[in-house]
Amino acid sequence: MKSWLQRKFIRFLVKHLFNTVGEDDIFVTKLKNNHVVVYKKGKPLTHEYAILLKERSQNLLESDYWRHVNEEVKYQINKRMYYKSESPKDLMAGKAMLYSLDILNSVLKRLSNLK
Repeated sequence: MKSWLQRKFIRFLVKHLFNTVGEDDIFVTKLKNNHVVVYKKGKPLTHEYAILLKERSQNLLESDYWRHVNEEVKYQINKRMYYKSESPKDLMAGKAMLYSLDILNSVLKRLSNLK
């Protein structure tokens, strides 16, 4: 419970204090007339296209390709942050890249769970 509350608090702080793009900013979903509507760049997508996004997100998340790409990207980022960094800025850049990768994974998971 404590770690859940800490994560919620950190996300709240990051969302309201820093100008970052979060998971909720990409492919916004809203419930309208008992249907989930997916928005891209502020415009609603057709229901058929939303279903296609869901299927492709599921396929990508389940693929070995995505798993290997994630592992390799994380490995390279960590190697640069911890072994090849020369300043605190290098560490911050690596953390920003890891955050971006986490956002991509979260968006894919959210899209794959559309109803």
